[in-house]
Amino acid sequence: MTCDKEQPNLCSQIAKSYSVSSASVERAMQGAINRAWNTTDTETLETQYTAYINPERGYPTIMEFVYYYADKVKK
Repeated sequence: MTCDKEQPNLCSQIAKSYSVSSASVERAMQGAINRAWNTTDTETLETQYTAYINPERGYPTIMEFVYYYADKVKK
């Protein structure tokens, strides 16, 4: 389920802060992204999230999502 080498580090840092397992943080984050993509209309998603999404997956990975919004916050 991990998308790259940095994701476990992010999940473990969050998990440590909330005294839960990193696996549960990862599942919760990916579940939230999946749910947003499954319940939000396409037009809204296209205006709010303009980054490339792999058509095979249909939704961004955790790190794609985090990096996209972290970059938007920096600007």
